[in-house]
Amino acid sequence: MRHVVLVRPSVLVVLTILAWMGLSQPRLVAAQEPAPLARLEIALWPEYDRPALLVILRGTLADEVPLPARVQLDLPLDVPALHAVAYLDESRQTLVDLPDFQFDTDGDSRTLRLTTPARQFHVEYYSDDLIKRQGAVRSIAYAFTATVAVADLLIEVQQPVGSSEFDSNPRPDATETRGDGLTYASYRMGALAGGDSRRLQVTYRRTTDALTVPEMPSPAPSAPSPPVLEPSAGAADNERLLWIVGTLIVVAIVGGVAFSLGRRSLRPPTTSRRERATDDAARATHCHRCGTRLRADGAFCHVCGTARREE
Repeated sequence: MRHVVLVRPSVLVVLTILAWMGLSQPRLVAAQEPAPLARLEIALWPEYDRPALLVILRGTLADEVPLPARVQLDLPLDVPALHAVAYLDESRQTLVDLPDFQFDTDGDSRTLRLTTPARQFHVEYYSDDLIKRQGAVRSIAYAFTATVAVADLLIEVQQPVGSSEFDSNPRPDATETRGDGLTYASYRMGALAGGDSRRLQVTYRRTTDALTVPEMPSPAPSAPSPPVLEPSAGAADNERLLWIVGTLIVVAIVGGVAFSLGRRSLRPPTTSRRERATDDAARATHCHRCGTRLRADGAFCHVCGTARREE
């Protein structure tokens, strides 16, 4: 006789959930690891729209990094808050706000952790301590330490309106005046491994405290507009929605299988015709005392009352 082993529905549910978690685990682990950067541009704009130094970081993830991806950056300890954290929507060339990020103090620096659904991200902050004043002389001592591998690091310094005698160490790789009328010095800092640092020293003279923005001429009509920062629909919400939909699908499948198995388990066991015929033949015997033929369903002889003897 062939035996069929039925798996209890509760066990099947547990096994299916474990399988779902197992398939999802690699993606979770990958998302938790900070992603390497193919390119990082750091813009230093002193006395731009505040007396402080405006620092803008524009990062690009490596092509092999799966999305969404975790990004981690170490920032100076004196940064009290972040002015902007966003990702670039390439289809609209628009910066979209990322409200869900962590900004914690870690030793002698502050660590920013964010999750981006796109390959390019954008971070801004102001620092009062990075720009020093001694009379008309301004000095900036900037240092960047990579937490992950950066294939190409570029730094640019915007020279404020009315500045002169600009100098830096190292020397800039290029200097250009752009459409906004301001002069920019560019530095190619090369590739960095995790833990590597690059430093830049800048000095210039300025006899006014007026900010650059009010002094800037109106941009030419052909000049491209900077990306606009828009509220985010929530990358984390999209990820949670995918998890909810996936979980509901798994629960529906498991529930259907469990219901089907439950109905099968409630059906009474059936006996084959051969088994019934064999069983009836074994029981349809004569009384061993009086010889009367016993009824097929009788436990005693209906004539003398003797108990039936099983053969």
